[in-house]
Amino acid sequence: MSSFDHLLRAFHQDDRTQFDIELNHLLELSRTQDMRLCTDIILQAYQQDQFAFLEELLEREVIYSGIPNLTALHAAAGYALSRLVQYLLCERKIDPNQTCTFVKNDQLSGITPLHFACGIGPEHLLDETLETVDYLL
Repeated sequence: MSSFDHLLRAFHQDDRTQFDIELNHLLELSRTQDMRLCTDIILQAYQQDQFAFLEELLEREVIYSGIPNLTALHAAAGYALSRLVQYLLCERKIDPNQTCTFVKNDQLSGITPLHFACGIGPEHLLDETLETVDYLL
């Protein structure tokens, strides 16, 4: 069974302990060894429209980043996951104007999810940048 399958099963069975263990392990591996581990799971979940799962995963990724006020919407916009951006805006009512600051570089303050969609954030995983920007405007 793949890491994605383990995480998804724990998430849907509402097994918080197992989900936390699996997710923390994945995030630690992706930080120390291979970031593609996490991005592969993000892509798999996105292709299956697992938006609640993705929101949880991205919120945890945001915590690991250590960037003050960074949100799951910033991450989703940065990855150009347009349908997830739409879900976070419409269903979860996340503020598209929430700003974050990169602590190591005070010149990068006031960064919104739109900035992430336009290239400040992580590398785009999909070619949905125009759709993502459209939802954020």
